[in-house]
Amino acid sequence: MDNLTHTLVGLAAGELVTRVTRVQPGGLPEAVRRTTLLVIGMIGNNLPDSDLLWSMGGDRLSYELHHRGYTHTLIGCVLLAVLLYAATMLWLRCLRHHVNRQEHWLLAAMSVFSVLLHLGMDALNSYGVHPFWPLDSRWYYGDSVFILEPLYWLAAAPLDRKSTR
Repeated sequence: MDNLTHTLVGLAAGELVTRVTRVQPGGLPEAVRRTTLLVIGMIGNNLPDSDLLWSMGGDRLSYELHHRGYTHTLIGCVLLAVLLYAATMLWLRCLRHHVNRQEHWLLAAMSVFSVLLHLGMDALNSYGVHPFWPLDSRWYYGDSVFILEPLYWLAAAPLDRKSTR
């Protein structure tokens, strides 16, 4: 899956979570809460591809060995989600925003959800993932979605424009 698709799916996931959960009194302002969920969705959905930072610098074999490696396993995704959650909490603290208990759980769940969503999306194409490594090194793939998938891009495009009358 390409990173534009991961970003758009992350945005959609963040918007979905924003709409199906309630703003908690004494917590983040609504705009900050929504923005935080959208950013977690976008970053989390791209975070497993951070392995490109060290796999693209070498030769073709290095890329093949490292891309969709450790960061595309359940263990790697959980560790990335913990880092994303910690960075989010640090950022909100630097901005002096109060996060209540329910929002801590919501932001932690969104961090895990967005990173695992990346893994699920990558499992849909022919390249696949090996999520249970090191316990099981088999690759799982759906072979149902192209790596570059313009249909997801179109699905994420706004379909309804508000009238300005």
